[in-house]
Amino acid sequence: MAGEARGLYSTQTSEHGIRYAWVTYGESGGEDVPEEEYRARGLEPDFDTLPTKDEYYSPDDVGGTRPV
Repeated sequence: MAGEARGLYSTQTSEHGIRYAWVTYGESGGEDVPEEEYRARGLEPDFDTLPTKDEYYSPDDVGGTRPV
């Protein structure tokens, strides 16, 4: 995929508890990447610092994480 990969937020499946990061590739779109793969690929920012999906899409933009 073209563009620089960057994690935006993390999410967790309710059924199995698997954690994912939503990763974008510039203007090429994005995809869910399992936590293990995210860490193995050395993506940024660190998985543990990603806001949750709810925080990312908060109307109050908790922590100023949403891009402008």
